[in-house]
Amino acid sequence: PMFDAAADAVFAENDWRALGLYPLLWEALREEMSGHLRAFAEWDANRLAAAGFAPLWSEKALEGAPPEGAPAGVPWRGTIDRVEADEKAKRFRVTDFKTRESAKWSRGPVKLAEEGTSHQLPVYAELAAAALGPEWTFDGARLLYIEAGSDEEREAVLGADDWARLRAPFFEKLAKRLEAAADGRFPIRPDDGEFGHCAYCGFAAACRKAHGPSRARAERVPDA
Repeated sequence: PMFDAAADAVFAENDWRALGLYPLLWEALREEMSGHLRAFAEWDANRLAAAGFAPLWSEKALEGAPPEGAPAGVPWRGTIDRVEADEKAKRFRVTDFKTRESAKWSRGPVKLAEEGTSHQLPVYAELAAAALGPEWTFDGARLLYIEAGSDEEREAVLGADDWARLRAPFFEKLAKRLEAAADGRFPIRPDDGEFGHCAYCGFAAACRKAHGPSRARAERVPDA
Protein backbone atom coordinates (compact mmCIF):
# COMPACT_ATOMS: atom_id res chain seq x y z
CA PRO A 1 0.00 0.00 0.00
CA MET A 2 2.81 2.46 0.81
CA PHE A 3 4.51 1.78 -2.51
CA ASP A 4 1.24 2.16 -4.44
CA ALA A 5 0.44 5.44 -2.70
CA ALA A 6 3.90 6.88 -3.44
CA ALA A 7 3.79 5.72 -7.08
CA ASP A 8 0.29 7.13 -7.59
CA ALA A 9 1.37 10.50 -6.16
CA VAL A 10 4.34 10.77 -8.51
CA PHE A 11 2.45 9.58 -11.57
CA ALA A 12 -0.35 12.06 -10.80
CA GLU A 13 2.16 14.89 -11.23
CA ASN A 14 3.27 13.57 -14.62
CA ASP A 15 0.25 12.19 -16.44
CA TRP A 16 -0.18 11.38 -20.11
CA ARG A 17 -1.28 14.94 -20.93
CA ALA A 18 1.88 16.52 -19.54
CA LEU A 19 4.07 13.98 -21.32
CA GLY A 20 2.21 14.10 -24.64
CA LEU A 21 1.52 10.35 -24.75
CA TYR A 22 -1.59 8.40 -25.68
CA PRO A 23 -3.41 7.30 -22.50
CA LEU A 24 -3.14 3.59 -23.35
CA LEU A 25 0.61 3.85 -24.01
CA TRP A 26 1.11 5.82 -20.79
CA GLU A 27 -0.77 3.19 -18.80
CA ALA A 28 1.43 0.43 -20.23
CA LEU A 29 4.61 2.39 -19.45
CA ARG A 30 3.35 3.18 -15.98
CA GLU A 31 2.75 -0.50 -15.24
CA GLU A 32 6.18 -1.40 -16.58
CA MET A 33 7.93 1.26 -14.49
CA SER A 34 5.96 0.30 -11.39
CA GLY A 35 6.97 -3.32 -11.85
CA HIS A 36 10.66 -2.43 -12.14
CA LEU A 37 10.51 -0.15 -9.11
CA ARG A 38 8.63 -2.66 -6.96
CA ALA A 39 11.12 -5.44 -7.75
CA PHE A 40 14.06 -3.11 -7.15
CA ALA A 41 12.69 -1.81 -3.83
CA GLU A 42 12.22 -5.35 -2.53
CA TRP A 43 15.73 -6.37 -3.63
CA ASP A 44 17.25 -3.22 -2.16
CA ALA A 45 15.56 -3.67 1.23
CA ASN A 46 16.80 -7.27 1.43
CA ARG A 47 20.32 -6.19 0.40
CA LEU A 48 20.50 -3.55 3.13
CA ALA A 49 19.14 -5.86 5.82
CA ALA A 50 21.59 -8.63 4.93
CA ALA A 51 24.55 -6.24 5.21
CA GLY A 52 23.38 -4.55 8.39
CA PHE A 53 22.98 -1.13 6.76
CA ALA A 54 20.09 1.32 6.63
CA PRO A 55 19.52 4.58 4.72
CA LEU A 56 21.01 7.55 6.54
CA TRP A 57 20.67 10.38 4.01
CA SER A 58 18.69 10.65 0.77
CA GLU A 59 19.22 13.35 -1.86
CA LYS A 60 21.71 14.96 0.49
CA ALA A 61 23.37 18.13 -0.84
CA LEU A 62 26.92 18.50 0.47
CA GLU A 63 29.77 20.88 -0.25
CA GLY A 64 33.14 21.71 1.19
CA ALA A 65 36.80 22.38 0.60
CA PRO A 66 38.82 19.94 -1.51
CA PRO A 67 39.90 16.90 0.51
CA GLU A 68 43.53 16.27 1.34
CA GLY A 69 45.47 15.36 -1.80
CA ALA A 70 42.92 16.87 -4.20
CA PRO A 71 43.60 19.94 -6.37
CA ALA A 72 43.11 23.14 -4.39
CA GLY A 73 41.06 26.16 -5.35
CA VAL A 74 37.91 24.38 -6.56
CA PRO A 75 35.05 23.82 -4.10
CA TRP A 76 33.55 20.35 -4.00
CA ARG A 77 29.78 19.90 -4.06
CA GLY A 78 27.24 17.32 -5.00
CA THR A 79 23.82 15.86 -4.18
CA ILE A 80 24.17 12.23 -3.14
CA ASP A 81 21.31 9.89 -4.00
CA ARG A 82 21.78 7.98 -0.76
CA VAL A 83 24.24 7.36 2.06
CA GLU A 84 23.77 4.03 3.85
CA ALA A 85 25.07 3.48 7.37
CA ASP A 86 25.85 0.75 9.84
CA GLU A 87 25.61 3.08 12.83
CA LYS A 88 26.86 0.54 15.37
CA ALA A 89 30.07 -0.11 13.47
CA LYS A 90 30.29 3.48 12.16
CA ARG A 91 30.56 2.33 8.55
CA PHE A 92 29.00 4.14 5.59
CA ARG A 93 28.39 3.50 1.92
CA VAL A 94 27.52 5.83 -0.94
CA THR A 95 24.94 4.70 -3.49
CA ASP A 96 23.83 6.24 -6.76
CA PHE A 97 20.76 5.06 -8.66
CA LYS A 98 20.72 4.53 -12.41
CA THR A 99 17.76 3.54 -14.56
CA ARG A 100 19.79 0.96 -16.43
CA GLU A 101 23.35 0.14 -17.37
CA SER A 102 24.60 2.22 -20.32
CA ALA A 103 27.70 1.70 -22.43
CA LYS A 104 29.62 4.04 -20.14
CA TRP A 105 28.54 2.48 -16.85
CA SER A 106 29.13 -1.04 -18.17
CA ARG A 107 32.86 -0.43 -17.66
CA GLY A 108 32.13 -0.46 -13.94
CA PRO A 109 32.91 2.09 -11.21
CA VAL A 110 36.41 0.72 -10.55
CA LYS A 111 37.46 1.14 -14.18
CA LEU A 112 35.82 4.57 -14.40
CA ALA A 113 37.66 5.77 -11.29
CA GLU A 114 40.89 4.29 -12.64
CA GLU A 115 40.42 6.19 -15.91
CA GLY A 116 39.32 9.33 -14.10
CA THR A 117 36.39 9.55 -16.53
CA SER A 118 33.61 9.59 -13.93
CA HIS A 119 33.91 11.76 -10.82
CA GLN A 120 30.54 10.99 -9.28
CA LEU A 121 31.21 8.17 -6.80
CA PRO A 122 34.71 9.35 -5.76
CA VAL A 123 33.47 12.89 -5.10
CA TYR A 124 30.43 11.63 -3.19
CA ALA A 125 32.61 9.32 -1.10
CA GLU A 126 34.93 12.17 -0.11
CA LEU A 127 32.08 14.59 0.62
CA ALA A 128 30.25 12.06 2.79
CA ALA A 129 33.43 11.15 4.66
CA ALA A 130 34.09 14.81 5.46
CA ALA A 131 30.49 15.40 6.57
CA LEU A 132 30.32 12.33 8.81
CA GLY A 133 33.69 12.81 10.44
CA PRO A 134 36.83 10.74 11.11
CA GLU A 135 35.12 8.23 13.39
CA TRP A 136 33.27 6.81 10.36
CA THR A 137 34.81 4.26 7.96
CA PHE A 138 34.11 4.23 4.25
CA ASP A 139 32.73 0.84 3.16
CA GLY A 140 32.58 1.41 -0.59
CA ALA A 141 30.36 3.06 -3.19
CA ARG A 142 27.75 1.48 -5.40
CA LEU A 143 25.85 2.01 -8.63
CA LEU A 144 22.39 0.44 -8.38
CA TYR A 145 20.48 -0.28 -11.60
CA ILE A 146 16.69 -0.17 -11.28
CA GLU A 147 15.93 -1.88 -14.60
CA ALA A 148 18.61 -4.58 -14.47
CA GLY A 149 17.94 -7.87 -16.21
CA SER A 150 18.51 -9.87 -13.03
CA ASP A 151 19.27 -9.30 -9.35
CA GLU A 152 22.90 -10.26 -9.97
CA GLU A 153 23.22 -7.34 -12.41
CA ARG A 154 21.71 -4.69 -10.15
CA GLU A 155 24.86 -3.66 -8.28
CA ALA A 156 28.32 -2.44 -9.35
CA VAL A 157 30.80 -1.74 -6.58
CA LEU A 158 33.74 0.60 -6.03
CA GLY A 159 35.17 -1.04 -2.93
CA ALA A 160 36.92 0.79 -0.12
CA ASP A 161 40.22 -0.93 -0.99
CA ASP A 162 39.77 0.03 -4.65
CA TRP A 163 39.28 3.68 -3.77
CA ALA A 164 42.25 3.67 -1.37
CA ARG A 165 44.42 2.38 -4.23
CA LEU A 166 43.02 4.74 -6.87
CA ARG A 167 42.61 7.89 -4.79
CA ALA A 168 46.04 9.48 -5.42
CA PRO A 169 46.16 8.78 -9.19
CA PHE A 170 42.54 9.92 -9.51
CA PHE A 171 43.42 13.27 -7.96
CA GLU A 172 46.45 13.57 -10.26
CA LYS A 173 44.24 13.09 -13.33
CA LEU A 174 41.74 15.56 -11.93
CA ALA A 175 44.48 18.17 -11.42
CA LYS A 176 45.59 17.79 -15.04
CA ARG A 177 42.03 18.24 -16.31
CA LEU A 178 41.52 21.34 -14.19
CA GLU A 179 44.80 22.76 -15.45
CA ALA A 180 43.76 22.11 -19.05
CA ALA A 181 40.37 23.76 -18.48
CA ALA A 182 42.04 26.81 -16.93
CA ASP A 183 44.22 27.06 -20.05
CA GLY A 184 41.15 26.84 -22.31
CA ARG A 185 41.91 23.31 -23.51
CA PHE A 186 38.80 21.14 -23.71
CA PRO A 187 39.51 17.82 -25.47
CA ILE A 188 36.72 16.38 -27.57
CA ARG A 189 35.42 13.21 -25.93
CA PRO A 190 32.16 12.43 -27.76
CA ASP A 191 29.59 10.18 -26.11
CA ASP A 192 26.64 10.37 -28.46
CA GLY A 193 24.45 7.53 -27.20
CA GLU A 194 20.98 7.96 -25.73
CA PHE A 195 22.47 8.34 -22.24
CA GLY A 196 25.80 9.83 -23.32
CA HIS A 197 26.98 13.14 -21.96
CA CYS A 198 26.65 14.80 -25.38
CA ALA A 199 22.86 14.64 -25.01
CA TYR A 200 23.09 16.89 -21.94
CA CYS A 201 25.97 19.17 -22.91
CA GLY A 202 25.15 22.86 -23.15
CA PHE A 203 27.93 23.48 -25.70
CA ALA A 204 26.78 21.05 -28.39
CA ALA A 205 26.30 23.83 -30.95
CA ALA A 206 29.91 25.01 -30.50
CA CYS A 207 31.54 21.58 -30.27
CA ARG A 208 33.84 20.45 -33.09
CA LYS A 209 33.02 16.76 -32.65
CA ALA A 210 31.38 16.65 -36.09
CA HIS A 211 34.53 18.03 -37.72
CA GLY A 212 36.43 14.97 -38.93
CA PRO A 213 40.03 16.26 -38.62
CA SER A 214 39.39 17.74 -35.15
CA ARG A 215 37.84 14.51 -33.93
CA ALA A 216 40.70 12.43 -35.34
CA ARG A 217 43.27 14.64 -33.60
CA ALA A 218 41.40 14.39 -30.31
CA GLU A 219 41.33 10.59 -30.52
CA ARG A 220 45.14 10.53 -30.84
CA VAL A 221 45.60 12.55 -27.63
CA PRO A 222 45.72 10.34 -24.52
CA ASP A 223 43.61 11.22 -21.51
CA ALA A 224 45.17 13.77 -19.19
